[in-house]
Amino acid sequence: MFAGMAPATPTSASKHHQVETVGDQLISQTTMLRRYLYVLGADGNRIDDLIQEVFVLVLRKNVANGNNHNAFAAFLRGCAKNMLLRERRSAGAR
Repeated sequence: MFAGMAPATPTSASKHHQVETVGDQLISQTTMLRRYLYVLGADGNRIDDLIQEVFVLVLRKNVANGNNHNAFAAFLRGCAKNMLLRERRSAGAR
């Protein structure tokens, strides 16, 4: 390394072209899902469990979204809402 020169760091342009894994995409959507489930009235103690169930479902189904983050976020919200509704129905049936 030359004296006075910092190591090269990736530019924002090269970061934009990096391939994001499904795991990275899921982690980036966690806050959005927490807020969404909270607004839907999910019990605060169950929100993280529901998010984890959504993530497991997505990983089991091997859902790939490509670069369409909006469609992926919508898919995650739909899964979370359906799981919450299923949980409420099963609790009401008891």
